[in-house]
Amino acid sequence: MDDPINYGDSIDETVRTRSGYPARDVLKNFKQYLEQPGAEASAKCLHYSADLITSGCMEIWEKVLWDYAFDHVSMTNVRIFLFLKQQFDALQSSFGLLPSEDFYKRPENQKIVGSCVLIIRAIPRRPPLKMPRVGPETHRDDWLDGALNHDFHHDAVLRTFKPAHDAPILRKIGEEFIQACKDGATERALFWMKWIFDEEQLLKREQQASLSTFERGPSTWNKQRNHGSFFIGALLLEMYKELSRNRVIRMDEEFKTLFILFFHPYKPFSQKRRCDLLALMIQIVCEVPRWKVPACPELISDPVKFNRALGHVHTFFQEVLAYDAPSGNISKEVKKGNQAMVGMRKLNNKQLAQMQMERKFEAYDSAFNSAMGF
Repeated sequence: MDDPINYGDSIDETVRTRSGYPARDVLKNFKQYLEQPGAEASAKCLHYSADLITSGCMEIWEKVLWDYAFDHVSMTNVRIFLFLKQQFDALQSSFGLLPSEDFYKRPENQKIVGSCVLIIRAIPRRPPLKMPRVGPETHRDDWLDGALNHDFHHDAVLRTFKPAHDAPILRKIGEEFIQACKDGATERALFWMKWIFDEEQLLKREQQASLSTFERGPSTWNKQRNHGSFFIGALLLEMYKELSRNRVIRMDEEFKTLFILFFHPYKPFSQKRRCDLLALMIQIVCEVPRWKVPACPELISDPVKFNRALGHVHTFFQEVLAYDAPSGNISKEVKKGNQAMVGMRKLNNKQLAQMQMERKFEAYDSAFNSAMGF
């Protein structure tokens, strides 16, 4: 296995997964094959999935699939978020009831793993959504006075806005946001969503304040239950209910899943992912009512081909389980390798070329010194 990356001294190269791969490499390889088409790449993904999970890295494996769903699937088929949540919940429930080795050997769990990989790979990819720019000037009163339309009065805002707790500007932004959704203006709706996130940051940094004192977030949320993003989430729920009553959208389960993932603390999700969840709900209420069929397509387009592939999943687990359980903190080292990869991606091409050239010279010097007996 080629390894052109210098990970530094902080990573323990002796820590290996169940199949014997350096823990630092396995996630890189899994991600690489996840994005490649073809049957061979599918087989590699199933192999690395079995290796990661039986090495104690199930949560890391789940997060990779969540990230792929956000970055490469999103509105292509929103049902993937419902499917992943259902399957991951089932895995976590089984994991809590069985000893680790019994969990890995259970055919039902192996099929869940295989289904997740095969289905998410089969969905056509699309580029990540680009957020509109929200400049600092948009937070000035004079800019807002010219940008806001004071004639909008929407029932969704009336039901959501709390005059005793919410800043007056929140109602005005809410009216603009709902109008943008009704107009199908996704970019405009995203703009006002991002404006609220940025305004919350400004208020917190400059005044230690917020757009609202009303705690819309659930009691299980440890902090920022009054964050303005919960106001946007509540507006989206009201908007979806209205569209559903009018029978112009049929994504009840999918939208409910996104709403739950946003409103309730979910370990794999950062603040950015929560913003992505809002963006997905925005796209649904803006765009889906204008679709010819306002519902999600089926996740499995060819059941015969899918079931045939799924029937081979157990062999990948059998191959991996033939090895002894690994020792050491595999999960920790896998995360280190992933962090190193993220750091490398931040380098530009010139820096990468320079590093590769330096490594070639180092290898040449080492070979020369060895040949000369130095």
